[in-house]
Amino acid sequence: MNGSNFSGFNTTGDTQGWSPSSFDVSEITNITALGAGQVWFGLSFYSNESITDEGVYIGNVTVTKTTANPCTLSCSASGPSSGQVGGTVNFTASATADNCSSAPSYRWNFGDGSPLSATRNPTHIFSSAGSYTWTMTASADGQTCQKTGVITISGSSANFSQEYWVAAAAHAAGNLGSQWRTDLGILNPGDASAAVRIDFHNGTSVHSLNRSLGPGSSVLLQDVVGLYNLTASGALEILSDQDVFVTSRSSDLV
Repeated sequence: MNGSNFSGFNTTGDTQGWSPSSFDVSEITNITALGAGQVWFGLSFYSNESITDEGVYIGNVTVTKTTANPCTLSCSASGPSSGQVGGTVNFTASATADNCSSAPSYRWNFGDGSPLSATRNPTHIFSSAGSYTWTMTASADGQTCQKTGVITISGSSANFSQEYWVAAAAHAAGNLGSQWRTDLGILNPGDASAAVRIDFHNGTSVHSLNRSLGPGSSVLLQDVVGLYNLTASGALEILSDQDVFVTSRSSDLV
């Protein structure tokens, strides 16, 4: 049977002593067509004992194909319709797998060229204004379920009056296997909240993050270039509607 041989049964005495026998076809490991609409079987009956009346006796041979309930997958996903450059955006997803042997896995594409996320309910920061089509794909046992949506990201509406620069910032590899990262610190010493935008200039591209600092508060952005989901080096421009203090450091992780 597709290269496999199976022995049935035999009894002593006349043919009236024979009884039905069956086996589970799912145990046949080298049949690849079990999922097809038709499966053909070749059945051979013979005796390995000495009998008086030699011959082949076949009666009431029945082949029954049973199919287990298939794996089905349903899903849902959602995200806000709008957001701001540099702001944190929350996405959520759920999936239900019926008759599947594995739990659903998730993959998010945010539509902005950033790395995919395998988190069920991820957060994401868009570094440039525009409209982005996101896609969530749930998978289980070869089945997939996909949902999409659109989010519009706008720039900050703050009136920036102060400008600061960090000449060199990186999330990139260097010579001799070095790995360079830049941390950025911002302090708001005033009595009013400060709206801050951090622009990363990489050649002709500009990527932005927005932060709000309360009176007397500070923020430390570790591996600030990595927050843009980039592997690159360039310069940081810090814009604020209040006077702030800016400090930075770049170091080799190796």
